[in-house]
Amino acid sequence: NYLTSFLTKDQLLTAIDRIFERSVAKQPTMTSGYGSDELRKSFEGKGGEGKSLFWLVEKTQQEIVEDETYLDDLEKKNKIDKKNRDYYLRLKKTTTPFTEREILRQKLQKMKEDCGLSDEQYKESRRRILPTQPRCIWNACSSLAIAILEKPTELRGNLNQLISRILEVNASEIF
Repeated sequence: NYLTSFLTKDQLLTAIDRIFERSVAKQPTMTSGYGSDELRKSFEGKGGEGKSLFWLVEKTQQEIVEDETYLDDLEKKNKIDKKNRDYYLRLKKTTTPFTEREILRQKLQKMKEDCGLSDEQYKESRRRILPTQPRCIWNACSSLAIAILEKPTELRGNLNQLISRILEVNASEIF
């Protein structure tokens, strides 16, 4: 389990208890009770105030299919070679040497100009090439953020140890 890789069992149980407190659970429960399937606003706080926290997640199968369709259409319409997808993925890898990254940037910029892509089309195609997508987890003023982070709790623990564990887990996923 991902959470147990950087939370102790006691911290995990505390987090679960906090997530299901009335102050956190009421709004999404009422929202879904009235038939809505859009629960994201429940975690954004009043009016989406406060800084958003994003988490990088793998795309759903539906998103992958939609992205492939978009990219195939764009490539066909603008006569773009599919190898440019690989160029962008290599550019984004942290293990790609800086000198190679500069060459890849130049190749992609040349492709953009030669194929007549607007800045918006280019940006959108790059977003769709990646297998992951950032998702807003919560806003700083939401009931979920307050329940987990702002109440005195053992969830905070040793912050340096928590950050080290998160970095270890993320590093093991990369390599």
